[in-house]
Amino acid sequence: MGTEKFMAFKEDGTAYRLKGRILRFLDNEPVSDDDKSNIRTTLGITGQGGLGDLLAANNLDDVANVDTAKTNLQIPDIGTGANEVPLNGMLGTMAFQDTEGATLSNLKLTDLPTSASGLASGTVWNDAGTLKIVS
Repeated sequence: MGTEKFMAFKEDGTAYRLKGRILRFLDNEPVSDDDKSNIRTTLGITGQGGLGDLLAANNLDDVANVDTAKTNLQIPDIGTGANEVPLNGMLGTMAFQDTEGATLSNLKLTDLPTSASGLASGTVWNDAGTLKIVS
């Protein structure tokens, strides 16, 4: 049996690297809650609600609000203001519209159907130069 590398913790939580062979496994001597707490402290890990869960110290369980969480995760706000990511560059100029609705200076419709047959309600079609909407 060759030697192995181990990480060991003293009861006060001090961590050590060891190289050697296991001499005896203490199956009937479980790690106590105090031992776990000391190890967490040494590793800089917080426990959640005494459940024994090991959670990284840089998690989001300690943030006060969504904005702080977004800052921690470096998620920007969406919009057109400073430090915001505008979607209109990704979605085109129609991505943001006010309550007045869309306005166009020119409208060109091409390849319109010439019959209402089989068209869904609300579809525009060309009836010999007259635009009609399927009701």
